[in-house]
Amino acid sequence: MSVTANMIKSTANDKDLVELAGFHAYKVHDMDTSIYVNKTRYYIVDNIQDETGLNAMTVQNIKSGEFTIVYQGTQMKSEYGMQDMLTNVQLLSNYDPAQLQAARDYFEDMNEKYGVQSVCGNSLGGALANTVGVHYPEVKAVTLNPAILPEGQVKADQNYANVTNYFSKYDGLTRGEEALNLNDRFPGNIYRINNGIPHFSRAFGSNHTGYIGDSPDNQSINVGIEGQPGYGKIYIAADDHIVTSIWSGEPLYRSGSWERISINQESITALSDALKNGVIGRIGYVVEYINHATEIVIDVKARMPARLNELQRKFEDILENSFGNTSWFKGITTGGYVTKGIIDHLIHLLSQAETYCLYIEKTVKNRPDKLLEYMTIRTFHVGDQLREAQKILRNVKMEIDDLVNFADKFTREVIPRLLADEARGLADAVVDELYNHFQIVGQNKDQLLAQLVKFQKQVQAVGDQFQSADQSLAQGINQGSLQSGSVTIPTADHTQLKSSSDLPYGVNTKERHLNGSMTRLSASINRAITPLSTLLTGHLWALETITEATSATVKAASYGVWYSSPPAILIGLFTDWDDRLRLQVKQALKPLDEFANTIEGLRTGINHLKANVPALIQQYKPFIDQAIFDSNNYSYVALYNTAASDILDETALLFQDIVYQLSGQEAKSITALCETSRSVLKNIQLLHEDVSRAAIP
Repeated sequence: MSVTANMIKSTANDKDLVELAGFHAYKVHDMDTSIYVNKTRYYIVDNIQDETGLNAMTVQNIKSGEFTIVYQGTQMKSEYGMQDMLTNVQLLSNYDPAQLQAARDYFEDMNEKYGVQSVCGNSLGGALANTVGVHYPEVKAVTLNPAILPEGQVKADQNYANVTNYFSKYDGLTRGEEALNLNDRFPGNIYRINNGIPHFSRAFGSNHTGYIGDSPDNQSINVGIEGQPGYGKIYIAADDHIVTSIWSGEPLYRSGSWERISINQESITALSDALKNGVIGRIGYVVEYINHATEIVIDVKARMPARLNELQRKFEDILENSFGNTSWFKGITTGGYVTKGIIDHLIHLLSQAETYCLYIEKTVKNRPDKLLEYMTIRTFHVGDQLREAQKILRNVKMEIDDLVNFADKFTREVIPRLLADEARGLADAVVDELYNHFQIVGQNKDQLLAQLVKFQKQVQAVGDQFQSADQSLAQGINQGSLQSGSVTIPTADHTQLKSSSDLPYGVNTKERHLNGSMTRLSASINRAITPLSTLLTGHLWALETITEATSATVKAASYGVWYSSPPAILIGLFTDWDDRLRLQVKQALKPLDEFANTIEGLRTGINHLKANVPALIQQYKPFIDQAIFDSNNYSYVALYNTAASDILDETALLFQDIVYQLSGQEAKSITALCETSRSVLKNIQLLHEDVSRAAIP
């Protein structure tokens, strides 16, 4: 005999309905087959796919006998996928799309045939479930990241207590809907759950549907590289992140609505089973996540010398390349032997030029006497100019030495400080701070797990001996020495965890340190390079000017002024003298030209360095970032802590209900359990606060 929905109050578990909506709705299921949801068997009694794009199935919970309709969300690749897209667009208007009408019609057919007590759906399927919940208030509707309903379908004066919407923390659809202020298009309650990971590029789909892959039992996303420290998984199944009462199965997101239960052997046993089969396992994930994060930090810490060496090497490369397209400054950070060799060569060129200029000066002074009445030669003297050039060149050499010394000192002394926090005595500041933090967090999570295990055994013992003398049980819990029947009551564990004082800036610790390092880097480089390069540029420019003037004087030496034409007999005499002078001029110009070209190249390189100091600093930033703590591993640490923080947040909510239910009881054994549960809750909250500091906000 069929039973209509309005005669039966739904007992459907929200966790089951969310898994049906987010996972099983998107799989191909034949009629008259079974699926298993959280170890509960569901039998598929009907399914539908029509031209409006509607895709749904009706299932029966074999244990409870209840019937549920599961609406599928958008499926672009299905036969009527374009209808799904059309419906999604129509939801933005006040138009009632054909697919929503079809969803209500399908509910009416199945309700008449079976008596449907609940509906569920994800995404577009969530909108389909919600339209049924709005029109049929006697039906329980549960959605995961639903699409909005058309304007006007949700009435402001209705509370729609039969509808529950779960919004995933990292879901793109509901974030977008809320950003557009469309919250009034969702009927009923909205509860936010912590499933998914904050990597939208990797997990956009699973963040929305709540699930991934082909098996409901393998709901995880890999983190890191297999075989590397910290490689592991984060478990993402949406239903695991829904916090419901251990006793009623109702969501615990509205603390003011919690109803007290009767404390008896059955309820105590239920608490014991939930702790043993659920809570301890979830805290086990917290332990796993923190262990993986700690492995990464320990590995990065061990590689500190390699990270520093690579950072120093990158600075050498960037500084050398900052002089432009020249090899003259190669090795400037490791002794500057190439550049110093060039300076020595310039000194040699000046010496050569000076020698040849002395020859010129001698030749000019000793021109043949017989030619004196026919011509005059300009006075030739460049010694002062060359001596000035040599003086300036010695200054340039000292300034190059200063540049080399700066590069060497910067590499040895300044670069290590970019990783350090000298005020706190941390040589590897970010890594050391994380390491110190995880030393405390690591101890705390182990102590919390041990406390939970002991608490579960206490609860189990109380459940087993609930009818025993209440006073004896209370004494046994507090002292751990009393035998109650055949059961030993474990000692109460009121251990209080020690909070970590590290990571006051949380996950932003690295960014803050990087910004501080960039400020120190900029100050150090500008303080040294800017004045030094300015001084070098001025001296090199002066050398170019002197060289040009000297070359002009040398060239002019070979040109005399004739008063009249000499007799033919003197032409040969003049030619010999003139050839000798011109050869000497040519010999002198060769080192001067090379000197001038080299000086110009050096000046161009120094100017390039001076102009590119800001670019040099910015070019070095990503390497500092990686040396502080490489980005991939830092994100993995944050991901693990985010996942651990989410579970601790959920467990704290669950324990608030446990404390609430155990409080105010007259039985001393229950009061003793309540005190222990308060201690556990306090430790969960403390660990949650510490772990959250290394998590993504």
